[in-house]
Order: sequence, then structure tokens, then C-alpha cells
Amino acid sequence: MLPGHGDLGDPPRSRDTARPRDEPVKIHPFFLLFAALAAMFGVQTLELSGPLRSLVIAPIGLFVVAATLWVLHERRAVFWTAAVMAIPALINTIFTPGPLEAAEITESGFHWPFFCFAAVAVTMQVVRSERASGAAVVGSICAYLMISFAFASLYVNLEMTWPGSFGFREPPPAYLLFSKLSYFSYVTLTTLGYGDIAPLSDLARAFVTLESVVGILFPSVVIARIVSLAVSGGGRPFALPVSGLRRPGRFELLIGLEIAIMLLGPLENSPATRGALRLLTTALLLAALYAGSNHPPTRAIGIALGSFSVVGRWWPEAGPVWVPAAAMVSQTIFLALVSGSLLRWLIGEKRVTRDLLLAAFALFMLLGYVWSSLYNLMELQAPGSIGGPEGHPVTQTDLLYYSFMTLTTTGFGDFAPISRAAQQVATLEALVGILFPTVLVARLVALYQTD
Repeated sequence: MLPGHGDLGDPPRSRDTARPRDEPVKIHPFFLLFAALAAMFGVQTLELSGPLRSLVIAPIGLFVVAATLWVLHERRAVFWTAAVMAIPALINTIFTPGPLEAAEITESGFHWPFFCFAAVAVTMQVVRSERASGAAVVGSICAYLMISFAFASLYVNLEMTWPGSFGFREPPPAYLLFSKLSYFSYVTLTTLGYGDIAPLSDLARAFVTLESVVGILFPSVVIARIVSLAVSGGGRPFALPVSGLRRPGRFELLIGLEIAIMLLGPLENSPATRGALRLLTTALLLAALYAGSNHPPTRAIGIALGSFSVVGRWWPEAGPVWVPAAAMVSQTIFLALVSGSLLRWLIGEKRVTRDLLLAAFALFMLLGYVWSSLYNLMELQAPGSIGGPEGHPVTQTDLLYYSFMTLTTTGFGDFAPISRAAQQVATLEALVGILFPTVLVARLVALYQTD
């Protein structure tokens, strides 16, 4: 076992306990992983082509996989799961027949399950550390880079399976597709949103939305943990939930439904899936009520508003036109009420628990749904309040994507507010999106200090 691997760093040494001169210096696995990821990041800036590019990419990919497995080797279940997920990428790197450029592209596309799992595992190591160290900081950077590479690999798969999923100013050659989409992934994860590359298909927009949310919340959670450890000198990662006050799985269920609707939203125009989406939306409203109704008055008002929203969701399209509008108003108020209840619960918590971190993630995504309902209501009352690409009428899926692009301040510019009211509402959402991570960091640091 490497020294300090369990807590991501050795405690400070006094002069009397300094390392003997003949004792070899051992490098923490995170530093090697960072070197591998930095090499993978740097090679994307080189416009190599042909066999030379593939001969450079393949060894670096193997280096990244080996370094990641070394980082995860102490926990057997995690190690073997990551090893199994790395097999497709390794097979395509080494044994794919045909042109080397095709092998490089295929290998890049098969990396995303491995990178997703490894990013979560590395993040948990950092969050569960009991003291601040250079390794903890480097580990958080490694996890951040892995998230970016995971989405880049996923985008490669989307573009290769459904060409035209992304719009480029100048379509890149096949061998540069991963490099271009890696750059786009960095721009999305850091919420820069230049707009030179933009998602065109609904499915691509759904994954871009998810990456933007992760890009906003990941630094908040990790920075809060590292800062609190540095100030206090150590501490526990999570406190145990208070017995009798926890509703099992309430935040996991809410997050799962939020992501499911986001990813299945592109299927809203299909008659076969429209009913399934209505069921998921109904389940989302019920899950939000289950997660956020901590007080009887909130629960009673939420049941009334939620019931009318569900009725409006299933109301026949041939019915009175005022029913969908009234249901959308009810849904907006309901989601805002639940969001306020969750926020009050977050502020009132006295310890950092797993539920608290999940609640922060669920609440941030729920805010995106609140503003999406507002934009839908605006479009019902004044069509054209939100402008889409080439003036095409926007759908509910488009408005959900636009809401999260505004909340995360990514804003590729493919959708924009047109009416004055829409501009004011979008401005308010952007302000909430900026303030939420700041308040979350401050709150988590304070709770870690008093835990």
C-alpha cells in the first residue's frame, strides 16, 4: 500500500521524523494520472494526421488506462469494474483493423463508459479524504479532466452514429473529430459557450445540458471539501443522517427522473413515446413532492397544485385551450414551491450528509425545470418570446435546453430571448445560476467546519 493513499496524502513531517536520505521517494498515483491526462489533453492541440497521429494517440490512451487502474487498485470492486469497462477501448486501440485513423476514432468513442466510472470513483476518493494535500487537489483536477473526456467520447459516438448532431463552422476531417469535440467538451464543462461549435440534435443538446450542470456543481462540491480540510486540518467526509428524518431514496429518485426526462425529451414528437414522457413528467411531479414537502402546509398546497398540473398534462388536446395554460401556471408555482422548500431544508441542515449533496444537485436541476415552465408559459401566451435557430418554432424540449443553458450561463447563442419579458426572466435565471454555486460552497464549508 502506498503511504497516504487512503487519505490522499501524508501528514506534515517534523524535522525529527523527516524522510531518511536513503528512503526512496514514492510518487502518489494521482500525479502519474495527471501526467497521463495532461499528455492526452496536449496531444489534441497537435494537428497530426495519418499513421503518426494514431501511433501517438494509442500509447497515450494505454498510459491513461494504466494510470487510472493504478489509482483505483486498492478497492478491488472498483478496480475490476474499471478494468472491465476499459476492455472495449483497449481492444479497439490494439486490434482494430483498417486505417489507423479509423482505429483512433473508434477507440476514442469507446472511452466514455470507462471515463464516466473512473471520474466518479476518483471524485469519491477526493471527497472522502480526511486531510487536505497536494494529491487531493491533483485528484480533483484529474476527475474534472476525466469528465470532459467522457463527454467528448460520447459526442464522438453521437456524431458518428447520427451525422449532423453537432454544427461546426468548418467540418473537421474524420481524424480530427475527437480533437474538435474534446475542445467543445471543455468549453461546455467550463460553461464558456463560444458558439463556434453547437449541438444541433435534441439528443446532443440533452447531453450538453447534463455536462453543463456537472461543470457548475462539481467545482462547488470539491472546492468546498478541500477548503474546509485545509482550514480545519482534517475531518470526516460525511455525517450520518438523523434517524427518522430521512426518506430513503427521495433525492436519488428525483435526480433520476430529472435526467431521464432530459434525455428522453427528444422523443416527444413520437406518438409511441409521448405517453411515456407524460408518465415520467407525472412521476417527476410526485417525486418532487416526496422530496421537498417537509412541512404539512407545503405538502397540502403542493398536492393541490400538483394534482391540477397532472390533470392538465393528461388533458385531451381537443379540450379548452385555457386548460393547458392554467396547468402550466400551476406546474410553475408547484415547482417553485418545492424548490423553495428544498432550499430551506438545505440551509437548515446542520451536517454534511450524502443526502445534502444529492439535494443540492436535485435542487439545481429543479430550478432549470422551473424556468423551463416559465418559458413554456410565455410561449403559450406570446409565441415567439424565445427565438430558435433560423426562426423555427421552439418546442418544450428546446425550452428545457435553453433554460439550462441560461441557468449554467453556457449560452451558445442558438436560442435567445426575444420579448422584453423573456429577457428579464432569462436575466433573473442567469443570476440565480451564478449565485447558487457560490452559496453552496459557503454553506458546505461552514457545515464541514462545525461537523
